[in-house]
Amino acid sequence: MSVLPQGNTLLFDRLFLSLMALMVVIVATTAGDYGISVDEFLFDVYGVKSLQYYATFGADRSSLDWYDDYLYGPWFHIIVAWLQSFNWLPTFEMRHLATGMLSLVGLVGTFLLGRMVFNARVGLVAVCLLLLTGNYYGHMFNSPVDAPFTVAMTWATLGIVAVFAGNGRRLWLKAAACGFLIGLSVASRVGGLMLPLYVAGGAVLLILAYVLPRFTWSIKQADPSLPTPLKTSVLALGVLVVAALSTWCLWPWIQDDPLGTLSLALGHFGKRMLDYSSVVWGIPFRTIELPWFYIPLNFIARLAEPFTVFLGLALIRMLYLAVLGLAKSIDRRDRVPEIAFNLTANIVENRGAVILATAGLFPLVYIVISGAIIYDGIRHILFVVPLLALLAGWAAEIVWKRLACWPVPSAVLGGAVIGYGLWAIFVLHPNEYIRITAFAGGTKAGAPLFETDYWANGTAEAVDRLKDYLDFEAANGREVKEPRVLVKIAYREFIADAMMPKNWKNVGTTQEAQFAIAPTRWDWDVPKGARLIATVSRQGVALAHVYDIRRP
Repeated sequence: MSVLPQGNTLLFDRLFLSLMALMVVIVATTAGDYGISVDEFLFDVYGVKSLQYYATFGADRSSLDWYDDYLYGPWFHIIVAWLQSFNWLPTFEMRHLATGMLSLVGLVGTFLLGRMVFNARVGLVAVCLLLLTGNYYGHMFNSPVDAPFTVAMTWATLGIVAVFAGNGRRLWLKAAACGFLIGLSVASRVGGLMLPLYVAGGAVLLILAYVLPRFTWSIKQADPSLPTPLKTSVLALGVLVVAALSTWCLWPWIQDDPLGTLSLALGHFGKRMLDYSSVVWGIPFRTIELPWFYIPLNFIARLAEPFTVFLGLALIRMLYLAVLGLAKSIDRRDRVPEIAFNLTANIVENRGAVILATAGLFPLVYIVISGAIIYDGIRHILFVVPLLALLAGWAAEIVWKRLACWPVPSAVLGGAVIGYGLWAIFVLHPNEYIRITAFAGGTKAGAPLFETDYWANGTAEAVDRLKDYLDFEAANGREVKEPRVLVKIAYREFIADAMMPKNWKNVGTTQEAQFAIAPTRWDWDVPKGARLIATVSRQGVALAHVYDIRRP
């Protein structure tokens, strides 16, 4: 079923394992560098409350009305809360470590999916493209919903491909695992409800794979290992049943009224909700009026440069193959039924790649057509990025073969591109997700044109700068014993003390505060007489300001 020859699988398997070993070390040693993102404040409490829900067998229902976090399933936050209970690390450092390690599991799923559909080299290239993409890498640590959802969706897609385009062995076990992974996805974010569509499509393709060779005009021999249409239908139904049960078990909020609550969750993210101002390439708009170019322009600005190039080549290649197949049929003067049969046969033969491409592209097409709510760059569609990376890896494989006759120039060019990509995200650490690529002018020039530090990740470093300032003041006889600090994180000021030392007092108004920390995501009217004492920035882009607003 692979659309490419396998190549040296063992070599690339070993390279991938070596890369993952390195990444485990990097994640473990850098997780503490990341700030508390805007949504983590609330989801951390949500995890504790949800853990209590299960610990009390549903008696403690405080998680079911915790802000709007109940609109997301809590399974990952429960795991984090359980790990935090051991007090091995500070609360949010443990959360960032857990999120980072889970994201590595997502990279494993990406590699295995590429290995199954294409070959091991494509899977490895896709993982490398993801790690070179600052916007993806940064979200691996402190994106409380999008990172777990991306991991679950990647593995669920792998499960669907394994069931409906795999080798046919252990189908019932694969179907059960696939159903659980789909349930895990839906219980991460309601957008996982698109996965049953892929299950239905995969089942249709597998049934056609069984049926088509049995037509008298088919040149293909029937594969005796394929399940019968009845067995395929039962498999698909089994996947959906396990998915439904898993979702119900993992998401407390839906347990009393599954259909009604899922409808409410879908409606919450519908066109009439979440009206925000946003910007793309310097063009302002409202999220309820999403321009069609929002997604492609953000991909150009946020995906690593080689990722964008190879993804573009992959889309061109897919279009070329479709047109070429149609042209050959016309040249042979095939009749319409024969053209349709040959086209269907090609799709069925490469159904693994078709499922992957559909899972990567369909959500984007749907968002553009429906005008769904999207903001904060590509974080809400982060779940398709691993699948797009695999398509880009497929194109890179083809380019690799074309350039094989020029090994030295190709190696030099490839090394330069990788080196530049690593440097570009290294200098932004731990704010890698703000990176704007060279195609959009680079981070410094492109930052005003896009949403950059929407997680207010720079706030944690601003707290450290204020600590240094207060230490300096104390050393010079001007100690502030209980500084009153205002952190201007919209709608989160009341719980911002989670990032403060214990002797600081978190206050909610400018009048009460002695010092203020203002992330640049939100506009703030700086009080008259305030003195700027520090600015957190990367590559000339200001992320947060620290002010002394004490009055004489």
